[in-house]
Amino acid sequence: MGSESAVSSHGEPLIRICEVKSVYDDTDGMRIKVRLTPEDNHIALDKDLPYAFPLLPKMLHVTPKVGECVLLILATQGDSEGNRFFVGPVISQPQMMGKDPYNFTAVSLLKGMNLLAPQVAPSTNPNVNGTLPKYDDIAFQGRKNSDVILGENELKIRCGFESTPNSPQPNNLFFNRLNPAYIQMKFFQTKLKSDNDEVGSVVNVVGDKINLLSHVSTTNFELADPDGPITDSVLMEILDKAHPLPYGDVLVEFLQIFMKVFLTHTHPFPMDPPVYDRTMEQFASYDMNKLLSKSVRCN
Repeated sequence: MGSESAVSSHGEPLIRICEVKSVYDDTDGMRIKVRLTPEDNHIALDKDLPYAFPLLPKMLHVTPKVGECVLLILATQGDSEGNRFFVGPVISQPQMMGKDPYNFTAVSLLKGMNLLAPQVAPSTNPNVNGTLPKYDDIAFQGRKNSDVILGENELKIRCGFESTPNSPQPNNLFFNRLNPAYIQMKFFQTKLKSDNDEVGSVVNVVGDKINLLSHVSTTNFELADPDGPITDSVLMEILDKAHPLPYGDVLVEFLQIFMKVFLTHTHPFPMDPPVYDRTMEQFASYDMNKLLSKSVRCN
């Protein structure tokens, strides 16, 4: 099966529903190749099929996979030898975002082509709550476990929000409640209970480990690898060697003890060690590791 079509009132195909045969483009133009039936029956090899040009602007980088489905539009109705344009890939349901095969589920929601019934809506499963964008959001969704969501007075850049992305559908959409990574930008007017400070904008950076890195530092790492830009091996080096940041409030607590010892200590005689009182004992036994974050590092 090479292609299906949406037919106009005059019986001429307007939009063809086609299987992707090739995504290789030696011009990096993001063109693909599909096979029209019967128009392309005289072309034996898929590599010799004509190109179809993407209708999405280049600023949106989306390339269908071989075996997926696209909507093909001919520049001139009925002229398969002219320019071909495509929109796609066609993804039937969110659990199929990784790949939705043309001969399997891609067309399950299209009228007259649903040989295979669609699955139950994943949103009906409470384990999926939190994974999918809300209906009134605008979102840019990746193939697997990453997205950008623009909500009301909120922007989220997320990765790792699916707890089992390699599981069979629809279990691949179960929400990760343990350790998703995300940046949340939120705007709301409120006052803090602690000091009545007025807050309007908040940025939250969340992850198991957070690294604040500079290209110009006394501790340099390779931060611009073409395949990375931070490779897994360099990331492990960063987690091992980057400097942990101190907790500001715990640092103040320690400095207050230090100042008290510095200003109030006494010596029994000149040149003798200071009197070892309760404050001195608290200072000497203070666990300095309490000052350091185990999660946030810098170079």
